Amino acid sequence: MMAGFSLRKLCIAVFVTYLAVSSIAHGAPCVSVEKTTLDAGDLPFASAITAAFKFSNTGDQELVVQGVDATCDCTKATVGKSRLQPGESSTVEVKFQSAGVTGAFQKSVLLRTNDQRNPSITLQLVGQVLPVAALSPEEVDIGSVSRGTVLDKTVTVTPANSSAFKVVSVESHGKHVRIQECERIDDQKAIYVIRMKIGVGDRPGRLMEAVQINTSVDGAKLGFLVFGKILNR
Repeated sequence: MMAGFSLRKLCIAVFVTYLAVSSIAHGAPCVSVEKTTLDAGDLPFASAITAAFKFSNTGDQELVVQGVDATCDCTKATVGKSRLQPGESSTVEVKFQSAGVTGAFQKSVLLRTNDQRNPSITLQLVGQVLPVAALSPEEVDIGSVSRGTVLDKTVTVTPANSSAFKVVSVESHGKHVRIQECERIDDQKAIYVIRMKIGVGDRPGRLMEAVQINTSVDGAKLGFLVFGKILNR
């Protein structure tokens, strides 16, 4: 009984060793990505960029790309050559459309291959989408004022690209800020000045209201806060 048991264990050990040697002899594909993260830098509002991620087969069997999956509709990914012999290279092209995005972004694409040791690799495109225009000041702080005070304030709007920029409308989301006018003061640079009156009212406490600026550039919206403290005097 013991001899039969030992023989069975010996056979299993020999079989496992055979599989390991066979695997080494036959080799395997190995995916190697040059850079998994690419920095696009600063992008204009509503622009598009294409980045290329280079990858290679550093194994000794054919590498097969099984898919590239983007995480959002604003990002599209395509692969160049999808079957790579040992030593060959290809690229994953990632196209990002920044319309509707402002500020820092991070877009991911999943590269899937037949490399069993590393079947999926996340590729990341990062950067920053610049706002459609700059506001000066970026917010309106009226400080501490007595109740019943009426203040005149202005905000200047300077577009990043003047060619198609227009302020369509300005909306105050509250009862204390009243928009007087929105004047285009420089036709060549498309610079606007928003003039407003702020009536703080008679109730002491904090004041905070939002103002929204609607523009002609792909439905882009800007905004700023008006805030301060109303004193009981």
